[in-house]
Amino acid sequence: MEIFVRLIEGSYPPFEKIIPTTSSTCVSFNAKELLDNIKRANIFSRDSSNIVKFSFKKNSCLIKADSPSLGTFEGELEQAVVGGDEAE
Repeated sequence: MEIFVRLIEGSYPPFEKIIPTTSSTCVSFNAKELLDNIKRANIFSRDSSNIVKFSFKKNSCLIKADSPSLGTFEGELEQAVVGGDEAE
């Protein structure tokens, strides 16, 4: 395998202004459980721009995807530990 790298000339956009440096929510979960729910949600999100919504509440992580033709998927990460502020 060969990989070629070239430095792009010019100035790179200021990504530091877009990506937050701090966060108010911390989530721990089982990776296999997340992957299983994402695979199921992907089936429902294909028709609607591949949008999967996450909702983080106190010790609860909900995953939701909608499809006009298939319906709605709602999954929950049973082993999720959410610390800090609620987020969606």
